[in-house]
Amino acid sequence: TTVRQPIYEMGTTAISLLVRLIEGKEKEPLKVELPTQLIIRESSGGKKYKQI
Repeated sequence: TTVRQPIYEMGTTAISLLVRLIEGKEKEPLKVELPTQLIIRESSGGKKYKQI
């Protein structure tokens, strides 16, 4: 099981906010939420071992 994250959008948003901060256009901290997707796989459990 894993979470798919919008890596490209995370990077472009971070750079955009950084530029606004450097230019003095942002004064307050911002909270940005981007969509994620839960990918459920059958391989989320550990490997099963047989008892000896």
